[in-house]
Amino acid sequence: MHDGQNVFHSKEAFAGYSWKIIPLIKQPPDLPQVIVVGIDNAEANRLDEYTPWPINDHHFKNLGGHGFAYSDWVVNTVKPFIDQTYRTRSNCQNTLLAGFF
Repeated sequence: MHDGQNVFHSKEAFAGYSWKIIPLIKQPPDLPQVIVVGIDNAEANRLDEYTPWPINDHHFKNLGGHGFAYSDWVVNTVKPFIDQTYRTRSNCQNTLLAGFF
């Protein structure tokens, strides 16, 4: 999950309140077991890493443009690490990206 500092614990969350993902995924009794991976953002550079192209607006100078590098890191570093380290179903039907943007 993007913005991973918000996923598990309120004291680590940006606004002081977590998304409480673990209790949420435990609620439906028929939900299969899942692995949740929280990827912290770059704080002040959050929009840089989430935006693939630089934003050309006078309100947002020098913002954005690192999104492709971020997605490449998630796909080619994080996902393979999770698949090699944990027992996963690595196909696209069993993989999900999530976050709040």
